Amino acid sequence: MFVRVGQLLKGKNLILALIAISLVFNFNVVADSNTPPTKPVLIGVNSGKVNTTYSFTALSIDPEEDQIKYAFSFGDNADLVFSDFLTSGTSYTVSHSWESPGIYTVKVNAKDEQNSFSDTTELTVLINAKFVGFLGYIVDSDSDGVYDSFFSNSTGEIASIERFDIYLIDIDNDGVYDYRYNTNNEEIQNLKAGENTQDDVVSSSEYSYWIPLIFFVCIVFIVSLFFILIFKTKKPDGKEKKPTTNFSYLKNKKEVVEEKPVFVDNLKKEFDNVIFEKELKVEKSKNLVDIKKYIDKL
Repeated sequence: MFVRVGQLLKGKNLILALIAISLVFNFNVVADSNTPPTKPVLIGVNSGKVNTTYSFTALSIDPEEDQIKYAFSFGDNADLVFSDFLTSGTSYTVSHSWESPGIYTVKVNAKDEQNSFSDTTELTVLINAKFVGFLGYIVDSDSDGVYDSFFSNSTGEIASIERFDIYLIDIDNDGVYDYRYNTNNEEIQNLKAGENTQDDVVSSSEYSYWIPLIFFVCIVFIVSLFFILIFKTKKPDGKEKKPTTNFSYLKNKKEVVEEKPVFVDNLKKEFDNVIFEKELKVEKSKNLVDIKKYIDKL
């Protein structure tokens, strides 16, 4: 028996045996390895307001078509949110709201049935906040539309801010404003040491006063124009007049027109009678005059 095995391991048979052993070994190595799911694609908002719910959707694919499970965190004190195991390539959506203003990082990763984890995807969300370039960010703490404070990246602390349309920022809290920031065009201007900022405060105050006034006047004008158009186009009786189908009034007019010649003829006859009577009286008068003259002659 051993002789036969030795013969098989000679020449070509030896090469085939080595190839077979190599294939078996490689198969075991592949079977023991596992590729984790891909880094999830995360879709959601980048900014929002406090106490408002927003949706975030993640999608990952496992190369071995293993089922996957998602895990979400939202950068606050809320608990992690986990999905069930889903078919590879199935998206999953979660909803979340933040109670306090600030900057939060939404994170999500995926793991497969073999307990292999994907890389983590992150999404920064500004809640009642706005980046001021590389300096830091401003925060609207009371949701009134005006930014109240500034977080400085250089100190890691809350810094002073002058609250107008043009914000004056004291980045190091030394009592001197270092930057001028315009929220309309996001322009950042470095203030020189000792530069007078009183004009910014005054002009910004006046600007803030005129904006709501102009807005109010525009609203009043639009509302007034709307009511004028309504009353101008409104019909007096409120109903559209329908075409008449009663033509009896035409018959009455016809009768009146037909009676006019008869009336004219009668009037002419009466006039002729009056003229005749007048002529007759005149003739009688002439006769009386002639008779009187005759008597006088006698």
